[in-house]
Amino acid sequence: MAGLDPKPGDALLISGEANPDFDGDGQIFLRVIRAEATQPGRLWLYGYEINSRGTASRKRQVHVRRDGLREAEIWMLRPVPRRGLR
Repeated sequence: MAGLDPKPGDALLISGEANPDFDGDGQIFLRVIRAEATQPGRLWLYGYEINSRGTASRKRQVHVRRDGLREAEIWMLRPVPRRGLR
């Protein structure tokens, strides 16, 4: 079966290719805790959604197509520098 074989610690981009619920601007980055195969080519992924600062923002559980998963590039997860009063 083509596609990624996610392992705990992997950072993935979940978009509409993996699950139609994440089509358009709804894509998320997910740090995998656990992956469970359901049907051929489909997985339940358990993990933490990564926010724009590069930190875990909430726990998620998503059902995805394995061949729609993409590895997140390191630059996509880099924290955004804070700007504020000093």
